[in-house]
Amino acid sequence: MLYAHTFLKDAALIKPELRNEREYVNQSGQSRTAIFNAFDASLARLQLTYIDLLQIHRFDPTTPV
Repeated sequence: MLYAHTFLKDAALIKPELRNEREYVNQSGQSRTAIFNAFDASLARLQLTYIDLLQIHRFDPTTPV
């Protein structure tokens, strides 16, 4: 299972003038660039060249637990 980690976990630590810049937007969250960066970093750590299966889980507030 592949876990995508964000590099900037706490937006409060980022300078206010940088929060709206393009580079900041693509550093974390679920942007396409952030996801691909996380894939590349994970593949490098695992010394692999491709991903067999990608599963993304999210909390569903409408489904009772």
